[in-house]
Amino acid sequence: PVDCGIEGNFVPILAVGNDDLELEETEAWEVGYSGLWGNRVFVTVDYYNSKNKNFITDLVPQVGTILGNLDGCLDRDGEQETDPTNCPINNDYLPWVSTEEAETTILIGDLTVAQALRNAVERSVGGDTLGFRLAQDLDGSTIVVGRTYANIGEVKTQGVDFGLQYFIARGLSMQASYSWFDFTILDDSGLLEELEEILLPNSPEHKASLSFSFARNGWSAGLSGRWVHGFRWSAGIFQGDVPAYHTVDLAAGYQFNDVIRLGLNVANVTDNVHRQTYGGDLLSRRALLNLAFTWN
Repeated sequence: PVDCGIEGNFVPILAVGNDDLELEETEAWEVGYSGLWGNRVFVTVDYYNSKNKNFITDLVPQVGTILGNLDGCLDRDGEQETDPTNCPINNDYLPWVSTEEAETTILIGDLTVAQALRNAVERSVGGDTLGFRLAQDLDGSTIVVGRTYANIGEVKTQGVDFGLQYFIARGLSMQASYSWFDFTILDDSGLLEELEEILLPNSPEHKASLSFSFARNGWSAGLSGRWVHGFRWSAGIFQGDVPAYHTVDLAAGYQFNDVIRLGLNVANVTDNVHRQTYGGDLLSRRALLNLAFTWN
């Protein structure tokens, strides 16, 4: 029975803002082509390139990365800390300090009650890997700071989008697309390897699609397939790999007259259970039957 100075029935875990963020600046350019070939093939090709200065990250660990803020960050001996991984990114949220009783009462060995509580919180929510720490809110109340935003040098992105539509016959056409995406952190400090796991675009390098559509005499139908290359995902506490996946979708409909239309859409016909974001839902087959009435 030691008073640790924590009031209330729960301690919130927060992702906090950052007053030290600098404005992100972007320079971008794009070039493209679109044209109709032989009255049957329509082609589009686009290349884009951008450079982001003072790139603003997604929510990253408040403590435990090289993005830590050394200003006012002291080690256990009260000396200036030199390792940014031991410092929070946002120093507005001070380390949690318990009551004198908890800070001086020995639990076992030289471990105090307050330090045992700090250790328990860090381990229970992944302190060393996810960066959660007990801290003080701006009003002094007890919180756990989990994530915050930060700036990181420059990031370069580029990519190509290609699209093709081929009119096979009256009412019948084929569409195909392909996209390539590249993401590079411009870093001269040699610390890039420490950033690769948390600074990610959350987008695949390659993706492609192919579809066929038919529309004639009130009937319409379409069959499409999409393939997405596997990629790494990092957003807050959700960090992991999204495996490559593919889906096949079916759509059909009939226009009875100017007023009534019946339609059927089946997404992921083959029931290829997959996820499109790490930490997101597992997606399986979904069918939707709809009846539409239109009038003026």
